[in-house]
Amino acid sequence: MKNIIRSSGFILVVFSLFTTTDRLYAQWIQTNGPHTELTYTLAVGVSDAGDTVLFAGTYVGGVFLSMDYGDSWKEIDGGNLSMGDTGFTQKDIRALAALPNSTGGIDLFAGTEGHGIFFSANADTIWIPINNGLTNRFVYVLVVSSDGKGDTNLYAGTGDGVFLSTNKGANWVPTNTELRGYDGYVIGRTETGDSIHFKLGGGGSVLRSTDNGNQWNQVIGLPLYAWVTCLAVHDTIVYVGTAGNGVYYSHHNGDGWFGGGGLSVKTLAVGGSFLFAGVGSPFSITGSVWRRPLSEMLTGIKDMSEQNPATFTLEQNYPNPFNPNTLIKFRIPHSTFVSLKVFDLLGREVATLLNEDKTPGSYEKAFDGSGLTSGVYLYRLQTGTLTQTKKLLMLR
Repeated sequence: MKNIIRSSGFILVVFSLFTTTDRLYAQWIQTNGPHTELTYTLAVGVSDAGDTVLFAGTYVGGVFLSMDYGDSWKEIDGGNLSMGDTGFTQKDIRALAALPNSTGGIDLFAGTEGHGIFFSANADTIWIPINNGLTNRFVYVLVVSSDGKGDTNLYAGTGDGVFLSTNKGANWVPTNTELRGYDGYVIGRTETGDSIHFKLGGGGSVLRSTDNGNQWNQVIGLPLYAWVTCLAVHDTIVYVGTAGNGVYYSHHNGDGWFGGGGLSVKTLAVGGSFLFAGVGSPFSITGSVWRRPLSEMLTGIKDMSEQNPATFTLEQNYPNPFNPNTLIKFRIPHSTFVSLKVFDLLGREVATLLNEDKTPGSYEKAFDGSGLTSGVYLYRLQTGTLTQTKKLLMLR
């Protein structure tokens, strides 16, 4: 059975307003993934036929495969914990990497904590160790990188640093490259096509580099309590999973974030039209895999309708109260200059969300109130001689 996570709902009376916060993050759907296992890592592979295959590596529970986006799974590690088999069931799987092979299938690599790296041709139940040259067998991250010329590099982040293999793990050599830190690393791109790099820093922080990893700066805008545990990237969108505070995502290279929820996320992966999250212990479940359509990862501002609205309308933000993110929707019936700003009760401007010409349509804008204290604020939409103002409540 598929269940939908809903954040803890509550009713709050503020200025005679009754509201609930149980809808915004309602679209995380639990798959039929390994519920009894703690999923530490996810990987996605695509076969020559275009089939998307999702892999899950667990804590002493084995490696699992799904061909239908998590609706059904099978174990592919050659062992079964309940039957007392060895296989991978007694090994802590910390990293997975999938790579298309010459036969049209998918080769799968598994990094373990203390037992090194294993390889399975065509993601089958037969695994072989591939640790030649690997001086440390505590493997926490595996990253596949292609140079676009047919050569593929496989990086392994270990307790002794980063190792590189150019022959699918047959041999490993140490490397000092900054681009494959084992705490977590992804490469995205900007809207102009430039590459942008993200990695995990100390204390659950996220670092960003715009010069291929030579210089790093901490990303700001994430809630202070959001301890980031994992990273993923899809096109120009960066996703981060947190320990107990759900998933956040940015369409602006980390300059603005939206999301949240109650998931305790160990790992993220993008496959097909879904974002997948390996969850630690949501609502007394030992662990499982959840998914959410990528289409729901809202842009900072987007046209919501091809039909021109009949009236000028500013809607109530949702959720309200919020912490720290909320959505503001509005409609304009004709082309005009639009200003959308947030003020405190003393009339001081705290944020400019929009200040540009817009064509007729329905729009929504994400507002991140991470830097605000609890209290009532005002948001104002102004177009020419028309102005509308509404209240919103930040509740920490």
